[in-house]
Amino acid sequence: MKNKTYFEPAILILIFVLYQFLINEYLFSLIYLVIIITISIYFFPLKLISIFKNNVSDKVFKISSAFVIAAILHISYISFVLPEYSNAFKLCILFFTLVNLFLLYTFSNKKNNIKYLHIIMLFFLTAIYMKNIL
Repeated sequence: MKNKTYFEPAILILIFVLYQFLINEYLFSLIYLVIIITISIYFFPLKLISIFKNNVSDKVFKISSAFVIAAILHISYISFVLPEYSNAFKLCILFFTLVNLFLLYTFSNKKNNIKYLHIIMLFFLTAIYMKNIL
């Protein structure tokens, strides 16, 4: 159990660093896609199995947390291949930022590490949003 608490934030930090290094390198787009799909499969379907298998409190929030993290990872790949953002895509990023802030507020008083995942995702969403501006 102890290893799992450090695995998830570490893998999200690794994805964030990969995104920062590969922003302008379209050659590595396929490698980034494979990594994003693999990690998204871990967060959304596989994490759901562990949530339903164990008697966990706040099932709805943990399920929505896993879905939001997987969706943000997919948004990062979409932003990776788009040269310019449309207003609808910017609105989608802002919507997930608000949902992420709500989930961060929900998990802020709990004794788990999900709040750290959402803090990392806030930095990641900021980097995605600012990619086209800078």
